Amino acid sequence: MRTTVRSLKKEDGLREALKSAGATDPELKSLSVYEADLLSDEGWKEAVEGVDYVHHVASPFPIEIPKDENELIKPAKEG
Repeated sequence: MRTTVRSLKKEDGLREALKSAGATDPELKSLSVYEADLLSDEGWKEAVEGVDYVHHVASPFPIEIPKDENELIKPAKEG
């Protein structure tokens, strides 16, 4: 299994959250984490190389409502 994070600095927190949600040690050990951002093309080639399918479940979630709705729509749609 693979997943992406915007920064690899978030990997430990992601793994802890998955473990807290019930992921087992073998599942966590088999998880590969890649750095990629919805607003950039960098990192995606490596993240999807050899992959048969992708579940896109990410979307921007800002703390405050942006002035321009496209700040949410564009990354969600184009990501």
